[in-house]
This record gives sequence, C-alpha cells and structure tokens, in this order.
Amino acid sequence: MRNLNVVDIMCTRILSKTTALIFLISVSCSGGKSYEESNQSIIIDLAKSFDSRNVRKVNLSEIADSVTFVPFETTRESIIGDRHFVSFSSDFIFASSKIFDWNGRFYGDFVTRGHGPFEDATFGALVYNDSNFYAWGSKFIEFDMIGKPTGKEVSLKTDSNYDFFREVRMYPIYGGYFICFHFNALKADVVHIIDKDFNLIYSKKVIHQTDDGLHVHGVRNFTRVTYYNDMAIFYNGVNDTIFQITETGFEPRWIVNFDHPLRLIYKLDESEHEEVLHTPQVPLILITDFSRYISTNGKHSVNAVYETGARIFFFMSIFRFDMSRKRTTYEPYIVFFDKNTGTITRVEGDGFIDDMLELGLDYISQFDIFNEKMIMRMWPFEILEHIENCMERGIRVNPQLLELSKKIKPEDNPVLILVHLKQ
Repeated sequence: MRNLNVVDIMCTRILSKTTALIFLISVSCSGGKSYEESNQSIIIDLAKSFDSRNVRKVNLSEIADSVTFVPFETTRESIIGDRHFVSFSSDFIFASSKIFDWNGRFYGDFVTRGHGPFEDATFGALVYNDSNFYAWGSKFIEFDMIGKPTGKEVSLKTDSNYDFFREVRMYPIYGGYFICFHFNALKADVVHIIDKDFNLIYSKKVIHQTDDGLHVHGVRNFTRVTYYNDMAIFYNGVNDTIFQITETGFEPRWIVNFDHPLRLIYKLDESEHEEVLHTPQVPLILITDFSRYISTNGKHSVNAVYETGARIFFFMSIFRFDMSRKRTTYEPYIVFFDKNTGTITRVEGDGFIDDMLELGLDYISQFDIFNEKMIMRMWPFEILEHIENCMERGIRVNPQLLELSKKIKPEDNPVLILVHLKQ
C-alpha cells in the first residue's frame, strides 16, 4: 500500500460571471429539453428561494404519489435500540449493525463486539458494496454475503499506514470503491478514496485547518454524501457546486447560485480563499472567535443536498446565535429545484403538509431521500396511540394504518415509512 500523503488536487475555476451569462443563454435556447438533458452542469438559482413569490405551502401529494409502511421484523436477534444510525443501499437497510431488506425482513447482524480477529470494540456502521459487507469503526472488516469474514481486516488504531483513517465515516462508491471522510476537528478534514483491498487510490483535502493552533469547528451536521441512481453526490459549501464522486475524482454536476446577503459566508484567510474557491471543500469557523458566530445570526446555509429524477432537494437552516448562552440553534426548512421546469420553490413552514400519511403530523420535515423515496421512521407505539386517539375522537383513520396495526405491537422495532416520489 502507498503512503497516505495528502494529494491536494486543484480544480480550475468552474464558472466566471461572463461564462455564466453565456451558459444561461445556451440553456434558454436548448429547444425545450429538461434542464438535466440540456447540460449536466446547470446553474440552480438557489438565491431565488428568498423571493416571496417562490415561497408557498406544498402538500406532500404534490411531490409524491403513494406510501408504503414497512415494519422491521422483530426477533430476539433483530431488536434495534432507541439510538441507532440508519443508512441505505439499493438492496439493504442498516440500523447500526442490524441488516434488513427493503421488505423489513431481518438479514443478519455480522459484527461481533470485541478485540479479537474480525471483531470491533468501537463499531461504527456497516455498508454494502459489490457483493460484500464492510464494517468500519476501529477497523475495516470485510464480510461475505452470509456474514463470514473474508480475511480482509485492517486495524485503524495499530497500523501506522492507516493513521489518516482513524475517526472516519465510510460511504460506498458502487463498483468496489469507498469514500472515507476524516472527522477529527483538530486535523485537516480529508476525503480518501480506497478500493476493496483497502488500498488508497487518492486523497483530497476538504477542510483547511488554521495555522495558529486555535480549536476549529467544522460543519459537523452537514450531510456530505448522498446518492442518486447509484452515484455518490457531494455538495461543496464554498464554491456552491454539486459534485459526483467517482474512483478517479470529483466531477462537477450542478452549479448553484447562492449569492444573497442572507447567505452564510464562511470567513477564510485570504491565502486560502483562492485555493478553496473552486475545489470540493467545506470551510471552518473558529469556535473561539464569537464575533464570527454573531455574524452568522439570521444567516442561511445548506445542510444537505438530495437529487431525484424530477427534483433536487436542499435541506436548509437559518442560524440563530444566542450570545448569552454562546450557543447556536438552527431553524430548518426545505427548498427544491424542479429539473423539468428549472423553477425554485421554498416550502413554507416547517415542511410538507401531510395530506397522505394521516399520522397526525402538521408537517413532514424529518426524512432521508434514497432511490426516489422519502424515508421516515416511527415507533409502533406512536402509530398505535395515534390510531387509538383518532378512533376515540371519531376521526378517520388511514386504511393503510389500520392494516398495519394488525401486524405490529407497541414494543416492536420501528416502522419504515416510504413515500414514493413522483417522476
């Protein structure tokens, strides 16, 4: 394996104001094609979300056409705790170390806690890639389809060749590669691309560390990698570009215009500014400099980007900084870009109005998006209590919920709610 020296790959300036104008003219003359068909690197004018004419209430039924309720199978081996990390692949759903299929059937729990061979005492999560499962935590461990270790194992704590992989989060790139992000705030955040043998393909800085020894704070709640049609998507919060990540590098897919006075501006050193302006980078804020936090009050930022066949969803936040408590809170909201019409819509309120699920929710705002589905989770006892309350008050109950209630018990595993998006 090669030494893990960071190779900082520079990208050229993606779009100047002049070329942006030419680009927009070429898009407007694309002969009626959808925005995606006209050109992959389309400008998404996110700044229009601040225009009140683009802010409106949106029913869930406007973007979705059906709902499926999938209870996770509950057995002695498959019990999920109250706090669990959930992720998805095209074939499986991972709830920490528990594996389920998309019908909710329990598939297995492959990771043994411990310090022996093919055990991990500080297990992080599982991913699936190219007919194998991979655990990451204090180790990288490969398992076959029935949960048997293949013999590939790397200790991230004791193998000096893997120093840069300590405290990482792993995402699969379909075809046998992985993206690994480093999350130690005292080091420069780096993205590594590795193969199935845990060999480094390349490394890339994605956050720059200050040089004066001050404690630094990255965008820790930012969802960096999402998926669209098996493509790994990365949003760069500095140069406002949506990249596709491949085993060979970052490829610009969409250009985002977020030029607005209320946009959160990360303050970078002048020497760093040009370096990070047009590369896939996420900035830092100095936690000891509260004037910077005060300046973020009331400003807007992008927390996550999800692409689907018809739309691109931006999960946004308004920063609220309380100087007396020296604490920042966030007010979330949702913006989506229609890939067929090129229009921007900011969803008024806290989320989509629930006119489909009938779960007693005012808004639908907390969800993931994967493979053309909005995905939520609820505990069975919450669903059963809602049904009971509706019946006591004479309120109509969704027939799907009534049918679901016959299959679940209050103490069961969570129910996966799949909202199928319109194409």
